[in-house]
Amino acid sequence: MPMPAFSAVCGGDPIVTGTRRFLLYCNICLMVSLEFVQNSAVFFSAAAITRGLGATPEQFSLAAAVYAACAVVMIALHQWLAERLGYRNFIRLALLLFAVGALLCALSVTPSEFIAARFVQALGGSAFFTAARVQVNRFTGAQRGLAMRIMVVGIITGSSLGIWWASLWLHYAAWPAVFLASLPLVAVVIVLSELTLLKAAAEARKSRAHLGGTLLLAASVLMLQFTLERSQYEFFSSAATLLCLSAVALLGLTAFIRLELKRRRPLLMFRHFMDSHYGAGLGVYTVCYLLNSSAGYMLSVQLQQGLGFSVLTAGALIGFTSWFALAASLAHFHCLPRYPAQRKYFIFVFATLGAAGWALSRVGPDASPQSLILPLLLLAAFSGAGQGTAGYNTFRNVNEEVFSHAYQFKNMLRELLNSSGISLATVLLQSRWAEHVQEIGPLPGQHGAAGAELFNRQATWLAGADFFRLLMIVAAVGLAGTLLGAIVRRYELRSA
Repeated sequence: MPMPAFSAVCGGDPIVTGTRRFLLYCNICLMVSLEFVQNSAVFFSAAAITRGLGATPEQFSLAAAVYAACAVVMIALHQWLAERLGYRNFIRLALLLFAVGALLCALSVTPSEFIAARFVQALGGSAFFTAARVQVNRFTGAQRGLAMRIMVVGIITGSSLGIWWASLWLHYAAWPAVFLASLPLVAVVIVLSELTLLKAAAEARKSRAHLGGTLLLAASVLMLQFTLERSQYEFFSSAATLLCLSAVALLGLTAFIRLELKRRRPLLMFRHFMDSHYGAGLGVYTVCYLLNSSAGYMLSVQLQQGLGFSVLTAGALIGFTSWFALAASLAHFHCLPRYPAQRKYFIFVFATLGAAGWALSRVGPDASPQSLILPLLLLAAFSGAGQGTAGYNTFRNVNEEVFSHAYQFKNMLRELLNSSGISLATVLLQSRWAEHVQEIGPLPGQHGAAGAELFNRQATWLAGADFFRLLMIVAAVGLAGTLLGAIVRRYELRSA
């Protein structure tokens, strides 16, 4: 089937000039920041929100699962909606739903209300990451490179600022402020979107939503998110059941992809962007998303529960050091044109991950916040360079006319992998915590609530150290595989 012009897909001329170009740069940065600010803040504030609602950890994780499941389905429908509404109307609706969801979250007084509010927020918030990246493609040449850098600034700044803001609101106000604080940013993005986004809907509609396929996707994603959520609490008692449900969900997702491949007008045009480069890039993204989400979860637990830092100290440490990922990402952008071969970047990525894992595994139970700055900077460097490397490898051969579909699928995978990483980290934490409880036993003089808190802190610290040792091992395997690949490649070239 012939591909329509990019201008037809976006609903107008992709060339942007003058003041409107500057405002579009700003909108790309702030739009992508919006989702990352909110989600990183909610993630960091999980314990406070759970206490404030009188919820159980299972109920909070169910809210996270509902958000992720809704986001995956809405990301799949992204281009279909944009083609019919036009990007300006589409983002108007997304911002309205996101703002209403944030307000409902802040007003929630029961876990059920909070779960419903997060569902509403996901209906809108799921659009921003993909929409911002698609707007980058309205630029050409050096302007597109600048737009990409600005988007990276938005992603990393949003993640870092969300954690720091959350710690401030939790310290000086209460958990509802975590949601209300995002509303001024929504207002700014609304104004910028009105000024920069193209209004007309696409004349040529590439996507077609099929009811059966969409329901299959929704059911499969919901089942997978449910099993991931339950695995955090029932993995050791119901492992066989959870694994069977996960297998059924993965079969459903596979069936959805196979159906889309056979359709003349699919929802997602897999056959037009699936190739070896895209698959390899998704593999790198998979590693990055799993490691980032699991390490982020364990880092928050280790700092607050294992080392006893206050929420304000933990938020400042994680928030400010994670900005170093921006330096790593921009350095990667700068080096790519001159040194495009990717193996050296993989070596850097795994080396920084291994060094961070080694340093964090050796942190003592009485460590000061200052002693953690270097390990956290190394972890941020891994995150920034790793995702930059993944992005370069994934999309370099993707045709612009199906770029949105390719990016949608990557972001669908991101939602699933982030949930998977947190679930894996939770299962590991529980397993190692129980093991260390048996090993250390109650120490002399540990009585009452203070003694129980100290005992729990010691077991959590040891479990966290085990996780970061595992991170170091994963990095060593990745580094060894990269170096082995380089040796084999050099031998093949000499033989030829």
